[in-house]
Amino acid sequence: MNNKRNYQFLVLSLIFFNFNCLDKESALEDYLQINKYLYYKNDILVLEELISNSCVDLNDNMIFEYSECSIDSIYDENNNGIVDPLEVGVTEWGGNRRLIVLFAPNRGLSGIFPESIWNLTKLKKLDLRNNQLTGKFPRGIENLNYIKEIWLDNNSISGEIYDDFNILDSLTILSIQNNLFTSISDSLCETTDLLIYFSFSGNKICDVSELSDCTLDLIQNTQDCE
Repeated sequence: MNNKRNYQFLVLSLIFFNFNCLDKESALEDYLQINKYLYYKNDILVLEELISNSCVDLNDNMIFEYSECSIDSIYDENNNGIVDPLEVGVTEWGGNRRLIVLFAPNRGLSGIFPESIWNLTKLKKLDLRNNQLTGKFPRGIENLNYIKEIWLDNNSISGEIYDDFNILDSLTILSIQNNLFTSISDSLCETTDLLIYFSFSGNKICDVSELSDCTLDLIQNTQDCE
């Protein structure tokens, strides 16, 4: 009996050792183990959605092989032929094993820009440049309280460049050039004054009749309106 208890104690000790940097409130079921490391499950689910949007599940098993996806197979780090969540891009994980950096330019990501990205509430840098992401830019970016850099250049994202960027106090870079945005919020002038760098050029914001002079200065002569 004592041996059984000792064994259970050892197993629990090893589990809590893996979680030594996690808050006490964090529940074990909120995490996934990949290889030797733990990751916040909901953040991994966002990466998995980026994969599924970029693939066709020919075998109907929710296991996406590179041959089924637009994602370039040169990123198959473990050479198993399957697109794993950590192969979506270069990632950095912070406290509580939350995703804080997603660096995935030129990866061949395609399909709808997922609204679930706004669930990455600890994210500091998002770089999805030079992919083939489509669909309307979803609401919800106000959830990214720690975001400093957003790079979405050279995709096919559409809709409005809306004013929710105004409440992102940590934001320093906003670059969404060469997409398919057709409108922009007038209040973004307040945001751009506080940024180190921004670019809205190469979009399709062509109806400017109701825009303020400030907003016109942001986009004038930079749009693809031919």
